[in-house]
Amino acid sequence: RSHYLLLLDPLRLLAFELFLLVFGGWKYANYAIYAFLGWSIYALYPQLGDNADIYLFLGAFLASAGFISQYKTNPKPYLFLFLTLIGAFLTYYLLTPRQIGDSFLKKACSHQFTIAQIPSDKQKIAAFISQNSPIAARFLCPPNFSELRLTAKRSIIIDFKTFPFEDRALKRWHTEIMDIYGYTDKLGFEAVRWAFEPNYLYSTDTQLSEKARRYGADFIILNTATPTSQPILYQDSLYKLIKTF
Repeated sequence: RSHYLLLLDPLRLLAFELFLLVFGGWKYANYAIYAFLGWSIYALYPQLGDNADIYLFLGAFLASAGFISQYKTNPKPYLFLFLTLIGAFLTYYLLTPRQIGDSFLKKACSHQFTIAQIPSDKQKIAAFISQNSPIAARFLCPPNFSELRLTAKRSIIIDFKTFPFEDRALKRWHTEIMDIYGYTDKLGFEAVRWAFEPNYLYSTDTQLSEKARRYGADFIILNTATPTSQPILYQDSLYKLIKTF
């Protein structure tokens, strides 16, 4: 929540309190006081640090206790406030994605994040690809680019992290990954670090384009350091995109 939104919270509450006083008289003033207590804790929640959940529970408890104490004398405003709070929670839940590092309560009050919302050095090129390539386009990319399937919603030829579990399909995956990224006797991520990534980085654009044509890729994602004589469709500090030639 930005400082701008924190400023809006008291203004919304002030408008609500004026509404109660104008249309309900002073007998409804207590509702505004308890609402102010609950809303203040909510507004300050992101600034309370590691103990934010405790303060929010305490504020919600005190505000709820105040509402219940007033409910016996006049139930209608209480029902109105209850429905308003439920509506506010549902709106917050639908509009707030869950983030890495959120507290337990924040996770419980926000919807599940997707991989597209996780910070990544590949997000920029994924955004460009999703907006500037056909849906059926296929990409030849560095060995650790599996998330492109989700972030850009495009197919890639192969990657190191996503492999099949059926025997013949696994053998074909192994053959193709060695063909594209170069043979190595290293295993696991050591193979990626010491063989696949360097081999891909130092391959020429002609070598990569030949492999792209062989496996049916329409575009090639290159490391920025990889030289190319082809028109560059997109480039950032880490990656660039060319069309298969």
